Amino acid sequence: NEKGHLFKAVSARDVAQAIKDTTGITFDERAIKMDPLKECGTHTIRITEGKLGGECQVRISPQK
Repeated sequence: NEKGHLFKAVSARDVAQAIKDTTGITFDERAIKMDPLKECGTHTIRITEGKLGGECQVRISPQK
């Protein structure tokens, strides 16, 4: 909506699919540690695979 709130929250599954679509890298959605994202903007999420882990910035933009 006009205040930047989403009608449907962005889930770890959505983020995993977006990463795959843009980079070709596949992550199990359980490796993505985040709360559902409910607002437009830039959000920091954590991805862990075994002993490896890191943070990633996710940007949610309104569709036009």
